[in-house]
Amino acid sequence: MEVEPTEAARFDASLPTCEELLQSCGTSFWLKGALQSALSRDPCDAAADADMLAAVLRKRMQRIQGRD
Repeated sequence: MEVEPTEAARFDASLPTCEELLQSCGTSFWLKGALQSALSRDPCDAAADADMLAAVLRKRMQRIQGRD
């Protein structure tokens, strides 16, 4: 199964690496935990799940902000 890159990944070549995110004091504990968990999984499955999570959270945000 091929995973399509997210919009951010397609248009932003300056995205940090996994290692950079894990080492950054600016990265939330939640994101670090999610990233550490994802790194132990199949990369295609982890990316697909992350894309689904991002889409669901984006939809929730839009609903809360009244933009749905």
